[in-house]
Amino acid sequence: MVEERKKLILGMKKDIFKLQKEFSEKMNVRIKKGDSRDLVTDADTEIEKFLIKKINGKFPEDKIIGEEFGTSHEGGNGFEWYLDPIDGTAYFASGFDQYGTSVGLVLNGKIVFGAIFYAEDQKTYWAENGRGAFCEDERIYCKSKKNKLSEFLVFSGLNYETEKASKEFDTLKGIYSKVKNIRVFGPCVANLIYVAKGKIDAYWEPHEGLSPHDFSAGALIVKEAGGFVSNENPSEFIDIKHGQLFASNGIIHKEFVELIKKYREI
Repeated sequence: MVEERKKLILGMKKDIFKLQKEFSEKMNVRIKKGDSRDLVTDADTEIEKFLIKKINGKFPEDKIIGEEFGTSHEGGNGFEWYLDPIDGTAYFASGFDQYGTSVGLVLNGKIVFGAIFYAEDQKTYWAENGRGAFCEDERIYCKSKKNKLSEFLVFSGLNYETEKASKEFDTLKGIYSKVKNIRVFGPCVANLIYVAKGKIDAYWEPHEGLSPHDFSAGALIVKEAGGFVSNENPSEFIDIKHGQLFASNGIIHKEFVELIKKYREI
């Protein structure tokens, strides 16, 4: 059952990258939900429509939940799709390539497949539960083997709301002397790919409204590459719910989460 759905999504590679390119050349940016930092483009809406049409046409009993249109099909067979047509819209709208189309598949509450069509290198990153993580057809592994926080390169996101972002800056200031370096960078899909490939050692996304659309595919890719992703409980793989996210090489994941929590609570 998962295999058929995986085949459908991976077969969309040329179409997805073509749509990303087309809309990047005829940009139409709008403000979303009254927040000047929260943007939406034609690429967001049209790529999501494309995904919905393809998935529903092949699997009409599956539930589909998208970033832009919410629940478009209720389903009823236990399969749920989480779609983020452009994760990193602000980067996309500014002409940067650090964004991607994220497709996560959940069966009875468990992430079983995920794919990210990443614009920066025009490659598809994907994973199937228990069967590994891949870049195109090549198996990828979390190459970071560091076991000391003092050696960690940490990436972080920031909240749209100024007051919350200020508190997050305080947290980053608190942990700065405990790790090798910190960077505030990019969308969730980019940072999770970088953890899975070992380009960075850990990633903290403090935004409490972070959605399964953002992380379901990337979290599974990290896990299947040998890393780990969690919510506030460092012992359990991330739940399909809204909330902040912690990703790491998996070696000292608990220590990383506890370090963030310590300074976040001060």
